[in-house]
Amino acid sequence: AFHATQNLVDSYEMKNGKLISDPTSQYDPQDPYKNRDSRLDKSLIRNGAQFKGVTVETFEGGNANKSTNGDRTKTGYGLRKFIDERYLTADDVYRGGDNDWIFMRYAEVLLNYAEAKNEASGPDVSVYNALNEVRDRSGQPALSGLGQGDLRIRIRNERRVELSFEEHRFYDVRRWKLGMTYFNVPVKKMKIVKNANSTLTYTVENYEDRVYNEKFNLLPIPQMEIERNPELVQNTGY
Repeated sequence: AFHATQNLVDSYEMKNGKLISDPTSQYDPQDPYKNRDSRLDKSLIRNGAQFKGVTVETFEGGNANKSTNGDRTKTGYGLRKFIDERYLTADDVYRGGDNDWIFMRYAEVLLNYAEAKNEASGPDVSVYNALNEVRDRSGQPALSGLGQGDLRIRIRNERRVELSFEEHRFYDVRRWKLGMTYFNVPVKKMKIVKNANSTLTYTVENYEDRVYNEKFNLLPIPQMEIERNPELVQNTGY
């Protein structure tokens, strides 16, 4: 089974455009999915979501988190993006679909431009236009008036959210050389307990530790290639 992480969920903004780390964002840890970026529910399955006409329960003992189900959610989340409910069998086995894999979509082109232009010469109207065109599609408010560093943070977060599960994040983080920041940290999960009065208690916990080494910023040169050309020098650490 595929399980999204709390680390990713935390990167989705509030509908007001503020990151949940902002004290003024109105984020409520005990109602964590209220007023969030609409892309959260388009990309992930979380507690309370509707799927095939059923309300998903990821709390302990819920229909998506029973201890007897080996395919239960391990982190409190599942994958929604790409999944066509028509191709799920009665036992919830995904038998395929007819969605083509898009290698590059327009949103990536816009985000590529925004990132490159901001890095080259800082914020300008064209950078904001590109970034905000992506944000507008999901109903997120336009950004403006940020310095280069703050805009860099928001562009990178936009890539994480907009392009989630599309095989970008691993390569983005490595080219930014931020693997020690994002990959050398514990993977988080959301533990949800249903109380006797039917209220829910949400607690973010560690799911598992992850280790990252700086050498992973570059992949090793295949040994076969080095044997063919002794002048090649293997990347550091391999």
